[in-house]
Amino acid sequence: WRGWARYRTWMRKKRTPAPVLAATPEARGLKIKWDRPALLSFWSEQNVGREQLLKAFHARLDRDGWKYSPDTGWTHWDYQIYGNRWWQLHLLTVTEEHGDGKRLTRARLHPSPSTFTRLIGMVVGVISLLAFQKFWATTTTEGFQLIGIWFCIVSLWLTYLVLKSARLRKRIAQLVELAAKDCQLIAVQSRKSDGA
Repeated sequence: WRGWARYRTWMRKKRTPAPVLAATPEARGLKIKWDRPALLSFWSEQNVGREQLLKAFHARLDRDGWKYSPDTGWTHWDYQIYGNRWWQLHLLTVTEEHGDGKRLTRARLHPSPSTFTRLIGMVVGVISLLAFQKFWATTTTEGFQLIGIWFCIVSLWLTYLVLKSARLRKRIAQLVELAAKDCQLIAVQSRKSDGA
């Protein structure tokens, strides 16, 4: 029962409230590719790096009411942000030293399906497999129509998930940019992420 209580908490409590997700902060409009993590780069000539960026990001998360988990020292990310019912996001940062107090800080936002999404995905996968086996064996027109309808519904659901992921990444990217402005970091356009 303890395990079930943990999963129930993950599914219900570890979500950022909808008004926080819907808020539109003053930040530049980023183009977030639906099939890639968001990559952000920031420049400083005053020896400001990821430590200051993460401190400012933490303050913004607290102030705006986001649900999150900071790195405990054993994870591969700096922050895990619980976005919506379907997605959570991992923020990973690194700073490159360029001498004389010049530093380039990069931030990567990587979406990850929530526990709820994984559970629903497994159920949809099993139903899809069983439906395909059942109706393929009948080889009737009605069977093929039902398979087609089911897979159209699943495709629409997957499209919805992709859109929710892109929206969450854009919202968190805006938050990272605002945190960077708070600590006087200058946003740098990354050639690799724009051209790819």
